[in-house]
Amino acid sequence: MIYEQGSHNRREVFTAMKRFRRAAGLAVAVGMVVGLAAGPALAISDEEASVLADGCANCHAMDGRIPPDIPPIIGKPARVLQAQLLAFKADEVPNTTIMNRLARGFTDEQIEAIARHLAAANP
Repeated sequence: MIYEQGSHNRREVFTAMKRFRRAAGLAVAVGMVVGLAAGPALAISDEEASVLADGCANCHAMDGRIPPDIPPIIGKPARVLQAQLLAFKADEVPNTTIMNRLARGFTDEQIEAIARHLAAANP
């Protein structure tokens, strides 16, 4: 402990430290509650979903012109796209090339947002 000798006794310093710890603990607890309450407000916006889904265009061309061995994804139902991406993420789809590795890079919330965006997009 750092304090000037003679200006405080150990009991005063100890009491001050206990108050500081309580205040710091309260501040952390309040911050966590506020953060949890603000969670839904931090949902992924349409613009962010668009940016996340842009990578899909590298293989699944958004204009509908794709190679025959790559399935189209634009306009598919969001629940279907989301289920497929989650299956890739969980490594449940056999014989994938890269989709399982790509899907693991997204949170479930991001996958949901990507699926919503692609379902709403027009070719």
